[in-house]
Amino acid sequence: MFQKNGRKAKDIQIALGALLIQQHLKCSDEDTVEIITENPYLQYFIRMDKWSNEAPFDPSLTVWLRKRLSAKMLNEINEEMCRRAAQPEAEASDDDNDDEPHEGTLIIDATYMRSC
Repeated sequence: MFQKNGRKAKDIQIALGALLIQQHLKCSDEDTVEIITENPYLQYFIRMDKWSNEAPFDPSLTVWLRKRLSAKMLNEINEEMCRRAAQPEAEASDDDNDDEPHEGTLIIDATYMRSC
């Protein structure tokens, strides 16, 4: 049997998302963690399971990640994500009948977010 020592690894989506946020906002390590902690939309962006008002990771994690993921590599990942998002989705099937009424409730959020 093996022992369960050490901290649980962070999800790669959290790591990449935090680095992309930091690169886009040009913030320090501490500011990046603080901005993510305060903003539920950024927590959703980095794929956190649920909103939390506690820091998702220690600021020193971004230093460790930057040593392993260069700015060039982050740009390539970002460009690939944008390229895939820009590809047209498969056309909807003709099974969708517009004559039938749609049921449900539409909830609209008109929240305004300003970056640093």
